[in-house]
Amino acid sequence: MKLGGPAVLLNGLTAEISGLEIDQDRAKVFFGRKVAPNFFAWIIPAGDIARVGLCVLGGGKTAYERFKDLFNKGPISTILRGGRIERYHSGLIPLGPLDRTFGSNAMLVGDAAGQVKATSGGGIYPGLVCAKHSAATAVRALGEGDCSERSLASYHRNWRAEIGDELDKAMMMQRVFSSLDDSQLEDIFRMMSNPEIIETINRTGDIDFPSKLGWMLLRKEPGFLKYTGKFLKHGLLHL
Repeated sequence: MKLGGPAVLLNGLTAEISGLEIDQDRAKVFFGRKVAPNFFAWIIPAGDIARVGLCVLGGGKTAYERFKDLFNKGPISTILRGGRIERYHSGLIPLGPLDRTFGSNAMLVGDAAGQVKATSGGGIYPGLVCAKHSAATAVRALGEGDCSERSLASYHRNWRAEIGDELDKAMMMQRVFSSLDDSQLEDIFRMMSNPEIIETINRTGDIDFPSKLGWMLLRKEPGFLKYTGKFLKHGLLHL
């Protein structure tokens, strides 16, 4: 069964680190081409440890090399000073859903199908949604004794109908994000620090459907319109 592959693969690494003095009620996210090119780094408190990691897409260094840089360069190094790495986890995260996720006697779900939110690298919610459709299709197909491509095609149609559009938009948003230089990111974050924008994010933001918030922010902050060309280039304004 030849079904192709995801559009891109993120190189990611996270570690559990003890001994850090950090705010237990707030996660930190870091952006920049010298930190995590085309994606971001994070520090997430988790009791006695903190989960510290990053994903990178291009940029000339691996995630592990960029991770080591966190301890040696820039403001993040002061936060991590004195910490002890307890364990590592690393791997690749596929971004971009496959055009075809079924074949004779087979259905692909989750990472194998590229069913991942390209804006965050998260795959639990889309994976569960698609698993629901896969299970329903499997029950029907086995009951009918027909696991042909034609029979299993409904799986692909059904998951696409529920979250396919959002995953496509997330991929386009990731491409827009990757096209921004650090000064443009600073400009966007400056606009997003507006109290009215923060209130809108807190009130209507949805981690699993971020594109809805994007349109609201465009209406709230005219300054975002200067990036319309990038939105057009990557197809967001056509959806």
